[in-house]
Amino acid sequence: MKALYKLPSTPDYYELRNLTVTLLPTPNVDVTINGEIYTNPPPLVDMTSTIPFDGLLDQAITEAVMMIGKNGLSITVDPKFREFMRDQIALVHHLRPAKSINWAPPPTGRCRQWLV
Repeated sequence: MKALYKLPSTPDYYELRNLTVTLLPTPNVDVTINGEIYTNPPPLVDMTSTIPFDGLLDQAITEAVMMIGKNGLSITVDPKFREFMRDQIALVHHLRPAKSINWAPPPTGRCRQWLV
């Protein structure tokens, strides 16, 4: 398939491998590609780390850290602690839009993408 698109022109197809997007054929002008990506938040490593999830779970994470500081790390296996965290996450879970990833690749493994 790639052999058919040797000359630059308007892209008709894209190929996604891991985090690399390849446009076919190669664009003959600069293009901007917008998209959403779901990744794991960066780990909390020190007191200046940003609490993840755009502030939605700040209170729950703060409470959890305080409980761990007061009772030790062993509290994380306590069913009451796990239930508390599950309840806190459930309170904000509905605020995040559901993932809607619908991709059925044709036999070539490429999808047709209409670019404006």
